[in-house]
Amino acid sequence: MVVTRRAIPAAVVFVSLILTALPPTVPTLPVVAEAKIDAAETPSEEARVAVLIYHDVHPEPYNEYCVTPERLAGDLRWFLGQGWQPLTLAEFALWMAGDLELSGDCMLLTFDDGYLGWAEHGYPVLRALEVPAVQFLLTGRLGRPGGVDGPPAISAAQVVAVAAEGLVTFADHTHDLHREVDGKPLVMKVSVDVVAKDLDTSRSILSGLTGAVPVALAWPYGASTPAAAAAAADRYDLVFLAVDGFAGRGEPQGIPRFAIDWRDPAELPGLFPPR
Repeated sequence: MVVTRRAIPAAVVFVSLILTALPPTVPTLPVVAEAKIDAAETPSEEARVAVLIYHDVHPEPYNEYCVTPERLAGDLRWFLGQGWQPLTLAEFALWMAGDLELSGDCMLLTFDDGYLGWAEHGYPVLRALEVPAVQFLLTGRLGRPGGVDGPPAISAAQVVAVAAEGLVTFADHTHDLHREVDGKPLVMKVSVDVVAKDLDTSRSILSGLTGAVPVALAWPYGASTPAAAAAAADRYDLVFLAVDGFAGRGEPQGIPRFAIDWRDPAELPGLFPPR
């Protein structure tokens, strides 16, 4: 993949950190550098950029949105083998803003909800393959033990430790809007004031944990209202949905994402054919 950068440093900062405080539920593995892309003056071909969605990762999947570590690794190896270049959220944001030129096939890997299984079983896969990712976090569920309310969630301490490594960027999935009322997403049933307060709460929590104000939001269920969308646009540079489609620069507030976890891996060549 060929990349042209404008008005930004060409160097990529490498992260080195001794994880002395890493919680035991996140395996201590060798720290890897942030993925980087080669600089050049002009792209050789127009980029095709796909944003991918996964949720939980566990050796014993409990629903269609949970994949095994082996399945996740297999999917990522397929993309990498086909020449797809992983992007960080920062690189994706620069591309969307017109400050970074890409070519070839590029992918932004995302996970939703912040499950404990992702931290224990998915994150080690990312480290082993050196693939950066985004975790869209539900801050209202941090540290949830699991049970009738759903699978256990990542803890605040784990967020701090993982964020410090630099391979994963934590972004917003709201604080407490990932629910349904009368069969509809909660964000479509409450006032914009409730939505705005929720977003401000989650932004504050994420900023405190990671030391950075989140620049991206993924709506629960990919749903919102015009008023909610306006509230999000006031707070985030990037807003992600849950519909299939390749990303385009003209849609920073409505970025499509391909759901991968519930699909059969045999479908990948049809969704992402070589060019």
